[in-house]
Amino acid sequence: MDAVSYDYGTAGWNSAVTTEQWAQIKSYQADFNIRLVRINEYPGATTGTTAKTGTPTTVSLTDLSFFPTANLKANAAVSLTGLYAVPASITDATLTKEVAQFSDGSTAAVINTADGVEVWAWYMAWDPSWSLTCAYLQHAHIHWMTRGIFQGKRKIHLSTQIDDIQLSTEMYYPTTYGDLKISIADLEAHIDWQNNINARMPSGSDYWLELGHNGNGDFIDATGTDASASVCDPNEAVDYDQDVEAPHEWVKPIGSGEDLWPSSWTEYPWTLTCAKRDTFASWFLDANNLNQFGHISHTFSHMNLNNATYADAKREIQFNQAWLKQLGIDKATRYSDNGIIPPAITGLYNGDALQAWVENGIVQVVGDNTRPQTRNTGHPYWPYITSKATNGYTTV
Repeated sequence: MDAVSYDYGTAGWNSAVTTEQWAQIKSYQADFNIRLVRINEYPGATTGTTAKTGTPTTVSLTDLSFFPTANLKANAAVSLTGLYAVPASITDATLTKEVAQFSDGSTAAVINTADGVEVWAWYMAWDPSWSLTCAYLQHAHIHWMTRGIFQGKRKIHLSTQIDDIQLSTEMYYPTTYGDLKISIADLEAHIDWQNNINARMPSGSDYWLELGHNGNGDFIDATGTDASASVCDPNEAVDYDQDVEAPHEWVKPIGSGEDLWPSSWTEYPWTLTCAKRDTFASWFLDANNLNQFGHISHTFSHMNLNNATYADAKREIQFNQAWLKQLGIDKATRYSDNGIIPPAITGLYNGDALQAWVENGIVQVVGDNTRPQTRNTGHPYWPYITSKATNGYTTV
């Protein structure tokens, strides 16, 4: 509850809530064992404190024992930028306990239990609508106020994806590195990193990275040598001249465009023996390695799909599905068989590409919420669903 204090001239600063109203609130608390949180409060006798001078720059939680279910960190300072603060000191240590402290060592928040009622008071401005500090700190008093009890379940979903797995990528900075491809050592380092995160999270939590695979990268490394000629037929990866990239929300006329894939590529041709020549791809053959991550298709060659033909879009999906199946990635504990990450989030206004996706079981794709044209502007928590009228094909 906000202090809603105003300057009443000769009467000084006082709350717009009258003395009688505060008494009613206090009586309600006592009758039903209700906890009260007061924000924008000024130190005073009602909360067992007095004001001090000072201009603190940060605030941190100090005593976590009052809200253990919040899973917050003690002494983790956050900025007071843009927030007015009034340093306080405790005058009644018997009934008043500090729960947060300012950077100058003064008290930022207390829990006071005078007269048998529990009151949490923050001695700082409060507005979580713009202040990340307030948005973070409120987790403490919400858990205290509700005693850590919630109706139903409280879940946080964080999906972290890494694209272009199997492919090398040109480094834009520093340019001296040229093309780089993630290594087995990198993957193993991220397994350790995931395990470290999971060890520190509350019981029942589970975090993992999802890898978006482009199978053509396997054959870029596995083919093209004399040694590979005896086991790889063809002894090359898919290659084609890049097309001029169409704008993201350009609506491609159905049936238009020219195939970029050479006409000789009609069915997935390589054997597992050939695919295993790339040690990086082979690493995923071990189920213990495979199941450390989630997996999803990122198309076979990473073609921009805004102007792709139906035939090219179909091969991008089918070839990658065949490769994922060949290496057993489709049998991973966490595998998205009905989804893809479209390269650069393209193809969402290309009815030919959308049709190729749906016909091959792809009905859910990663979008881009920075683009209004690919998010549900009417319902921010609902997915964007394509339509024939707007996107050229429906149900994706």
